[in-house]
Amino acid sequence: MTITIGFAILSYNEPAQLRRLVTTLNGMFGAPPVVCHHNFSQCALDEAQFPPNVRFVHPHIETRWGHITTPLAALKAFDVLRAYARPDWFVLLSGSDYPVRRASEIAAELSDSKYDAYLDHREILYRALPPGQTALDNGFSKPSWIPVAYDRYCAVRFWMPVWWPRSSNASRSGLFPFQKRHVLLRSPRIIWCLQFDRPSRIYGGGFWFQANRKAIDRLLDHASMPSLVRYFRRRQIPEESLFIPCSAASLTCESRKTRSGLKTGQRQASGRIRSGLKLRTCRRSSHRAHTTRESSGRMAKSRTSSTRQCCGSELERRVGSR
Repeated sequence: MTITIGFAILSYNEPAQLRRLVTTLNGMFGAPPVVCHHNFSQCALDEAQFPPNVRFVHPHIETRWGHITTPLAALKAFDVLRAYARPDWFVLLSGSDYPVRRASEIAAELSDSKYDAYLDHREILYRALPPGQTALDNGFSKPSWIPVAYDRYCAVRFWMPVWWPRSSNASRSGLFPFQKRHVLLRSPRIIWCLQFDRPSRIYGGGFWFQANRKAIDRLLDHASMPSLVRYFRRRQIPEESLFIPCSAASLTCESRKTRSGLKTGQRQASGRIRSGLKLRTCRRSSHRAHTTRESSGRMAKSRTSSTRQCCGSELERRVGSR
């Protein structure tokens, strides 16, 4: 079975590196459909230097790290890619990614896949760990990441004055002896009363993923997406959670294992999501994609000090920003 793989790329700098990535993808996949969302406000780029199969999103969104603008830029890229080519599979990349696996292996695995998406994810619970949350590295599967994610995506944050004794000189100068500090409300009974637009279940995990056309249609057209965007607009690093509740909204989950024994999975009546496949053990590996993350040719640890593996691919992540 022959499938079409399309690529949505988010970039904001290093046009030469982005051009190298596109040239490599063209050589591997035979000029596949590519849509790039480039932040032209941060770095100028000459579109004429890119192959004709590459389209750029206009107008662009001024993206910022850890801000709602990043996933919104990805949605715009997916929307243009769907209208432009309607590929069978969509792959989200950054401008600092680079392929390290044969195109034939990637296409073969995706064409035989029983899943709709490959996405590293787990449910964010209050004072509890989801199954398989036992990793020892600094990735999303580390137990200590769940409380951090709960504060980011579930807890209610507000500011209140706190008594802050100042020195005698400060008191004589008339400075008010209070300091504004933020306070987090974590109890589910309380926050449900204060968050009327909160999703019924909140997940967290990776942002870079692969999904088939049915999953992308659900992501772009699902009725809950506008309310999810409003909810996560107030949250820190929303890209690591926003897409997952919408993708899993109508899924019935079932634990599964891959050939390597990694607990993954979720099977549902209307579609399937598989979280981070690991078909080959890699150095401190935990969920990889088909690409190598690089920047200026220097090796470094990834943002999460882990390696991602999705669709059985190997990724060597290097320093590179979104």
